[in-house]
Amino acid sequence: MADTEKVRMCLLIPRKKGISKEEFYDHWANVHGPLVAPTLIKYGVSNYVQFHRIPHRDEAIGVPPQYDGIAEFVFDKYEDMEAFYKDPFYLDEIRADELRFIDVDNIVFSIGRDVDVIKNGKNMCSSSKSTGQAQAATAV
Repeated sequence: MADTEKVRMCLLIPRKKGISKEEFYDHWANVHGPLVAPTLIKYGVSNYVQFHRIPHRDEAIGVPPQYDGIAEFVFDKYEDMEAFYKDPFYLDEIRADELRFIDVDNIVFSIGRDVDVIKNGKNMCSSSKSTGQAQAATAV
């Protein structure tokens, strides 16, 4: 990964046992979000999104989801992400808040970079590859 590439971190987040879905989403949006935002900005985060599940829309896939939400962060660089997780305010305040409503032992995360396939409604793949795949699929 080039040093100039932004780093995206995605976390699959389960709620803590004993916390209702309503309490979980309310706390995440109205307490945790405002608590963590200034420190994330301090460490170069250009985007932080909370993905809240839509009630009664899980049946479209046919499998119940294992997680209650997804958090997505875009850091300017990997070192900024490392520094965020070592910041005393994160360790003392933010982490303590996470323990109030998140099942932290069962979070799943991934760190990587973006590879655009469709951007602003446009196919970012090379036309020869995508055309070849479409032809191969049609030939079968």
